[in-house]
Amino acid sequence: MDIVSPSVNLSARDVRFGDQVVVQHLSVECSELRIGLPLGKSPSSVRASVQIVISETELNRQLIGRQEQGLRDLALGLMTDKLRITGRYALMGPLAVPFALVAVPEITGGSSIRLDIRDVSIVGAALPGMSAQMIGERINARLADTLNVEKLGLPVRLTGLRVEPGRLVLSGESALELPGTSGSPPAITDVP
Repeated sequence: MDIVSPSVNLSARDVRFGDQVVVQHLSVECSELRIGLPLGKSPSSVRASVQIVISETELNRQLIGRQEQGLRDLALGLMTDKLRITGRYALMGPLAVPFALVAVPEITGGSSIRLDIRDVSIVGAALPGMSAQMIGERINARLADTLNVEKLGLPVRLTGLRVEPGRLVLSGESALELPGTSGSPPAITDVP
């Protein structure tokens, strides 16, 4: 027997992915759902649109206390269509100068986020463009590691990104097909 539905919606708040990231809001809209019964024995499939909202607070939590090869005291602010990152850049040893970076996030490879850096200001020092580029590359490496749906184990291809004051909104598409097996279906256990 198959259970089929042209529309299923799921909405969840404060979804924690291990110790990686906490998603403020997760919304899944299934445009096509087919569950074969008994579970695991018959094929099942789903096509879905996904929306993931990550708060500015969570993104800052990911940055706090992390020093990325000379970057310290990082703080992120989300504005309309762009973000601003401030921190300190170590020139040599304990000497670090404050910097501010403005960038527009973009999706790369359908799975992670990188920054298109538009402006870097370094207070009190005239650094060559190469230093500004190094700051951007180090922050991009951290973002690619933290905001990567493949690393989180989500079978989603990112298709859209929106930056709003205080939050980052990601959109994606997913299609899953689970083939049936000839083995016995999974056992049902009593729930206390």
